[in-house]
Amino acid sequence: MKNILKILLLIITIIGLVACKGNKIQNNGEVLLNGSLVKKDEAKALQIEAFDEYTRDSNGVVVNRVENIANFDVSNIWIVYNELDKEGKIISESKMFLDMTLNPGDIFNASFKLKESGENISITSYEYMTSEEDVTINLKDGSVYSVNIDDKEEDSSPYEVLAFSDAKKVDDADDGDTYIVKVKNNSSKSLGNITLKIGEINSKKEYIGVNHESSYSALKPLQEAEIMIKVSNHTEKIKVIGYVYDDIDEKSNIDIDLTSHKAQINKN
Repeated sequence: MKNILKILLLIITIIGLVACKGNKIQNNGEVLLNGSLVKKDEAKALQIEAFDEYTRDSNGVVVNRVENIANFDVSNIWIVYNELDKEGKIISESKMFLDMTLNPGDIFNASFKLKESGENISITSYEYMTSEEDVTINLKDGSVYSVNIDDKEEDSSPYEVLAFSDAKKVDDADDGDTYIVKVKNNSSKSLGNITLKIGEINSKKEYIGVNHESSYSALKPLQEAEIMIKVSNHTEKIKVIGYVYDDIDEKSNIDIDLTSHKAQINKN
């Protein structure tokens, strides 16, 4: 009986020490980032600023400048914001998804489409993913949260089976140019539902949009197809930043990120 009590006391002591240690980490403002404990300020990877010269335009759009100021890549970015009326009152809460990876120093000019009664936005938080964690930054109180990712992305090298030609501009227009990109299936399998992720880049080498264009037919091994890409105005050039396809034989959907060279594999 005495031995059992000693064991119970030992377990309670260990639990207490672990709890104290956990509280200490929280009080010191440390979070888990890329597999290591760091000061929470190091996890504040994005700097988001409104353009002074931008207000709601005739199409009901406001633009914010999103820059990766960290020394690591961030992907799967969600921006959470309140939409405000002319008096600054909250109309609704919304989220915007940036379907791309930002390298350190990359800038994305994010356009927010407002409701008819909306005048501006107030960004309240943002979320992003590293290779190890999902991270949430609350801009209201400065808190930072991170959780380990259960389903980690894989190295995309074995799945990068498409080859692309240089983008060829085939039409100039005031509302945006049109390009054609040739895609070739270099694998030994038939691939379906191919969708290219196209980064639109302005004259300042900043991203201003992500375009998704699809090939509506399956590609057999070594077969080629042309995909037409219509971009927004102010786009100076385009870049293939990723693509998605169905591996028909394996009954899986493959999502390739050409910036981080990671792949998400989803079995159908």
